[in-house]
Amino acid sequence: MTKKKVLITGATGSTGQSAVKKLLALDVPVKLSAALKGITEAYYLYPIQVPGIVESTAFFAQAAIDNDVKAIVNLSQMQASRDVKSHASQNHWIAEQILDRSGIPTTHLRPTLFAEWLLYLRGAIKDDNILPLPFGDVRYAPITGEDQGRVIAAILNHPAEHAGKIYPPLRRKGAQSG
Repeated sequence: MTKKKVLITGATGSTGQSAVKKLLALDVPVKLSAALKGITEAYYLYPIQVPGIVESTAFFAQAAIDNDVKAIVNLSQMQASRDVKSHASQNHWIAEQILDRSGIPTTHLRPTLFAEWLLYLRGAIKDDNILPLPFGDVRYAPITGEDQGRVIAAILNHPAEHAGKIYPPLRRKGAQSG
């Protein structure tokens, strides 16, 4: 049996850093470089508003295939869909399709915005007593990078039971979306 070794892209960011800490606590070795050689599972994320996700994902998927990676966890976004108006969300959906077609079991995470982003709005919250929301009149539950990192680490530690699944944000029973 091959010993597990995980690659975390974005390891200096909120979710990647938290996933690294949790995996190391589970005694799972982690690589913090772009090298996929010898990697058994990988966490892939691409910055939400930076152009190039489709091309980057294609290169990542090919490198994962070439290096016999066994499972991928992909950080997508809540609105990823073919039919959404946002080109960024469409591109995240296309990236999901690329990874799914790679033949490598992939789990897609589709969180809402991260709770840490609310820190950028603290001036408006404090000064104007409002919480400006970029998504209009909808309900959503922000998640912390640390909590998302725990989810990522749990999936990477036992990827088979999550392969092929898409995890949207959790909703409370009885909660309605906008």
